[in-house]
Amino acid sequence: MKTNEVGEIDFDYARDIAIRALGPRARSRMEITHLLRKRNVEDEIVATVCDDLELHGYLNDLDFAHQWVESRTRQKKIAKKIIESELRTKGISQEFIAEAIANISTDGEYEMAKELAEKKLRGIAHLEKDVIYRRLQSLLSRKGYEMGTISRVIKDLIN
Repeated sequence: MKTNEVGEIDFDYARDIAIRALGPRARSRMEITHLLRKRNVEDEIVATVCDDLELHGYLNDLDFAHQWVESRTRQKKIAKKIIESELRTKGISQEFIAEAIANISTDGEYEMAKELAEKKLRGIAHLEKDVIYRRLQSLLSRKGYEMGTISRVIKDLIN
């Protein structure tokens, strides 16, 4: 670890930490900032490293938000409101969040919820109808879907 005479981490080492963190997946500026601060990097160096990474295209909150939305909708079938909350937690601005989730339509959410419920239904089809209803409703609620969407999906699948 490279430190100066007072034991603070220097720019190059801090930049290496940030770049290694960006290897497995994209991260938001706030995530990189927290990571560097946790490593006792001086605030001025943290800001300089983040600015440098943005300048070279390694750090971009808008791209991160789009990638996060795509990943969460494709893999986890999570509703728009949960994704929005996750992005806010990761320090993404409301403007970038709105742009990233704009592509998720009500019909798109319905299709994701239906796909998720169909997959669950295959494993619980042998159960009583009221148990199936409860389990599907619980699953879709945990994923952040609105009651109207949940009711519509369950009605289409069970009836």
